[in-house]
Amino acid sequence: MINSTPRQIQEQIRKSDRIFLTAHKNPDGDALGSLLAFFLYLQSLNKEVVVFLSDVPPCYFDFLPCFKNITQDISVLSQRYDLAVVLDSSDLSRTRIDPSFFENKNIVNMDHHISNPGFGAFNFVDPKASSSSEIVLRYLENIGFTLDKKMATCLLTGILDDTEGFTNGATTNSAIGSAVDLIYTGARINLIARKIANNKSFSALKIWGMILSRLEINREWGLAYTYIQEEELQDRQAEEGEIDGLVNFLNILTEVKAVAFFRIQKDGIRGSLRTTRDDVDVSLLAGIFNGGGHKKAAGFMAPKMEIRDILEKIGPKV
Repeated sequence: MINSTPRQIQEQIRKSDRIFLTAHKNPDGDALGSLLAFFLYLQSLNKEVVVFLSDVPPCYFDFLPCFKNITQDISVLSQRYDLAVVLDSSDLSRTRIDPSFFENKNIVNMDHHISNPGFGAFNFVDPKASSSSEIVLRYLENIGFTLDKKMATCLLTGILDDTEGFTNGATTNSAIGSAVDLIYTGARINLIARKIANNKSFSALKIWGMILSRLEINREWGLAYTYIQEEELQDRQAEEGEIDGLVNFLNILTEVKAVAFFRIQKDGIRGSLRTTRDDVDVSLLAGIFNGGGHKKAAGFMAPKMEIRDILEKIGPKV
């Protein structure tokens, strides 16, 4: 894959009047931060922009500027667009948008996942970047665009979320330097960090307790794992996002090489994998089920099967 230059992307945006923005399903802070920062950038250019996500974003990100501009109204998918910009998605299927929507459309693909094949007509992808928010910041800096406080808040949220507050392997000199620049621009790191960290309700902690009570360790493989049934979340009327962060919390375990969290759904099993080890690549484990992500954080969707069958496929390769 050969990346497009920021100037090439800028020129394509200049020629487009109506632009569609989206990111991956079950959006996290980086998906939302990069998405809304790009929305603000396009707004400043007087472009007509639609921001669509297939899933409702977690409510604790409602402090982000223009959060209410995000829609899940599928009627927007039948409208005409000059350009589609896809952020923080390793492939188009991660958007959970029907593939036919993207046919015959110019696509700008901005991402930081190592498994991204370069699906856009214009690609700006760097697996060494901490986050897609850092990618967007780099793009804006390269074209000489001056950020404001709102955009800085969005982008710092994405960097903080994907680096887990500068504690995981995505933390680089570039990420820290970018954060410093964004703070100087007006982003309040203390507010953002508090919003990301302190976001659990009483009911959410009860659900966490149930999931943690099921935690098991296979010491032969060095793998810890737990699970939840989707019906259990529905029975408790849990909001999407109440179990966000749980798999990262599991990553504090010291006596294992990797951790796995499984959500058993009607259409299959969603797996999330994490590690702190430099000698383990969980993106390769996710790849067994056609998933992907980063070396230390990855995920996949597997067909409906017993969890032990999934474990027998990934466990020996940890």
